Amino acid sequence: MGGKVVFFRPESKNYILYYAHLDSQLVKDGQVLNRGDSIGLIGNTGNAKTTSPHLHFGIYTSEGAADPLPFIDPLVKNPSNISASAENIGKSSRINTNRSVLYKSIGSDIAEKTNLEAGTLFKVDAASADWYKITLPDGNRGFIKSRFTAVAVIPLKRLTTQKQTPVYDKPDTLAARKIILPQGETVNLLGSFNQFYFVKAGTTSGWTSRF
Repeated sequence: MGGKVVFFRPESKNYILYYAHLDSQLVKDGQVLNRGDSIGLIGNTGNAKTTSPHLHFGIYTSEGAADPLPFIDPLVKNPSNISASAENIGKSSRINTNRSVLYKSIGSDIAEKTNLEAGTLFKVDAASADWYKITLPDGNRGFIKSRFTAVAVIPLKRLTTQKQTPVYDKPDTLAARKIILPQGETVNLLGSFNQFYFVKAGTTSGWTSRF
């Protein structure tokens, strides 16, 4: 299954290193190896013949396969303390400042980023240190500082419709309509996204075009 393979036992160790799918083996049985010696060339032999050339690397003990990561990268990094409230995970939240920036990766000044206006609604997916991983109503994801957010429970303000106003399931006029608000209806504004408001009227909440 492994095609051309090499089994290598480090001196005074109780495990074996396994290199599989090699294009060619550069060592022979019983050879003593030094640090830096080449033992083979990567390939796709064996049951990997339909894949691109690669190395299948494994570490095996008498109890079976072992996780190779600690052997390759022995440095154990302690995760940062999570100061962002985990209670908000899964909840609809909004931006509470105009200075907020959405990053594609945590804390990188050179990563792709987007400015978000106050009131922008999103869902909290996860927390890490003082960051939230979020999903915007259009499906875009990224990371934002938790201190710039608040759960969308208390209304930002109350609005009165100037005409009949459809309430949509998503911030899209082609989305399914939930209800149509009559002219003069007062609703609670909970958030916004692009050209839409997220409002609550009675027990119904949804998206309307801004008015």
